Amino acid sequence: MIRYKDSKTENLSKGLKDSIQLSIDENKGLFVFGGTGTGKTYAMHALARGKGKVENFPELLVEYRDYMSRGSYFERIVFLTGQDYLFIDDIGSEKTSDFVIEFLYILVNKRYGNLKRTVFATNLTLDDFRDRYGDRVISRIVEMCVMVDMSGEDRRLS
Repeated sequence: MIRYKDSKTENLSKGLKDSIQLSIDENKGLFVFGGTGTGKTYAMHALARGKGKVENFPELLVEYRDYMSRGSYFERIVFLTGQDYLFIDDIGSEKTSDFVIEFLYILVNKRYGNLKRTVFATNLTLDDFRDRYGDRVISRIVEMCVMVDMSGEDRRLS
C-alpha cells in the first residue's frame, strides 16, 4: 500500500517495540487492539516489511468468496495458513455473519495448530472480540499472541 511504503519499526513506540521483542522471545504473534487512528495499520506495515503482506480482513473475505465461487477456496486457505507470517488488519470492520466467524476460526485454528506467527489488528476490545467471534477464536489468539493495547486519540483528527 502506497500510504505505508515508508513505514519503519524504528518509528514505533518503545512500548510497542517491547511487545514485539517479547513476541519474538516467546515465538508468538501479536494481537494489536485500540481505537481508530492510533497507528495499528502503520505498525502492521512496518512489521510486515520483508516478512509478508498485510491483509485487510474485509478484502480478504471478498477475495475468499471469489475463490469459493470458482471452487478453489481450499487452495487459498492452505496458502493463508501455510505462510510463516500472516498480518490481518481491520478485523471487526466487516459485517459479521456465520460465514465470517467460520472463516476466521479456520484461519486461526490452522495457524494455531501449525505454530505459525500471526499479527492481528482490530478496533475491538478483547471482550467485544470474544462476543463477536466466540470463545474458541479468542482463546487460541490469547495463547498464540502477545496482547498490545494501542488505545489513544485518533491521530488523523489531531
